[in-house]
Amino acid sequence: AAVEALSVLERLVLSKNQLDALPAEICSLPRLAELDISQNQLEALPKSYTRYLVNGLREAFELPGTPIRISLRTGRNPFARD
Repeated sequence: AAVEALSVLERLVLSKNQLDALPAEICSLPRLAELDISQNQLEALPKSYTRYLVNGLREAFELPGTPIRISLRTGRNPFARD
């Protein structure tokens, strides 16, 4: 099934799946409130997802128009295959 078909999904756990990319379509899930993508091999997040995070933070903390910068931790990935 396409990601968009999961319109009532509120929580999605994708941890420990060795993902190297996150589908941009995840941002189209209107009810998604919790997304766990920990312990994967992600090189980056889609720009649409970082916009989704920033907009969610602005809404949750009532900070319309406030500049927010997302910084992702980088470093040696313990799950990367050498």
